[in-house]
Amino acid sequence: MFGNGQFIMFRREAYEKIQGHKAVQDKIAEDIELSKTARKCGLKVEIYDLTDIVSCRMYRNIKEAFFGLSKSYFPLFQMKLIPSIFVWVWVLIITFGPFYVLLLYKDSHMKLFATISIFETFIIWLIASIKFKLPKETPFYYPLISLTNSIIGFSSIILGIMGKSSWKGRTLNRGNIRLF
Repeated sequence: MFGNGQFIMFRREAYEKIQGHKAVQDKIAEDIELSKTARKCGLKVEIYDLTDIVSCRMYRNIKEAFFGLSKSYFPLFQMKLIPSIFVWVWVLIITFGPFYVLLLYKDSHMKLFATISIFETFIIWLIASIKFKLPKETPFYYPLISLTNSIIGFSSIILGIMGKSSWKGRTLNRGNIRLF
């Protein structure tokens, strides 16, 4: 289930049925929780690409972006420690593994597979960059983007465990942290 807080719409009846933001006031990622609550109440939830008519500037600098995203990455995994750690480690492995193989392996088959993997990932980033009108050099930075996201992911886990993650005056509830 997914919801995006920059632009989220409800019919009044639906919003009242799920008790609006009051139902998720103790959640850090309330946009996602609103979507989950709506689904649990039998409401239809849809996502549309409105990038041609809606835009949002979430953060003004790197520090705001780092801590803003750190508050929400761990809750995306429902505060489940093992799945969260697994995803951020996996992102690092699939991003940097092929470069490692290219640099350190002598086997030409392994180097071929690594090159194909890097090329395919670049193409995926290129398609996403065109689709979402990102700067044309974005695909070249995908390793740095993946590394940064993993660092933010690990930071989110640490802040969550320490009970230091907060957003709009709400502190993440450490009691919700589970292994799985």
